[in-house]
Amino acid sequence: MSCSTHATANPFLRPFGLAFGPGSALESLTKRIADAKILYETKGTVPYQYVALSICADLRKTVENIIEKILLNKVVQRFTNHIKTMNVLIPISSMTKEDFELLDSFMTKYSFDLHSQPTQTPYQVPVPDEIKSDIETLKNWIGEYKQNLEALI
Repeated sequence: MSCSTHATANPFLRPFGLAFGPGSALESLTKRIADAKILYETKGTVPYQYVALSICADLRKTVENIIEKILLNKVVQRFTNHIKTMNVLIPISSMTKEDFELLDSFMTKYSFDLHSQPTQTPYQVPVPDEIKSDIETLKNWIGEYKQNLEALI
């Protein structure tokens, strides 16, 4: 068995955002941030930051997955060498500027760990309630976007 076949067959070997669908990933993140909030409240910010960085990285991967699977309706996906257009382009026409701006804002907010940060203004990991609110915003956006798609089709 080749590595690539094994990696796609076993969800634990795939990047977090690809191991689960967006809904499952957001549910997992909701549970993780609830646990992280307890750590934040009982142990303080330093232990919390290590856990939160992992959650933030996985939230960014999940936003990428939302863009691929929901916003772009699987037309373009990472780790594939084709573009699928048969019977999937109509939903893409429902995208709005607000959809792009929302998802772009989350990509920017949760990509801090991928880029060098200035030492004068070090990045502060969002507090648990802020991350939870962002997860809820994404869940709500998915529901509304899918509802708008159903009205189109």
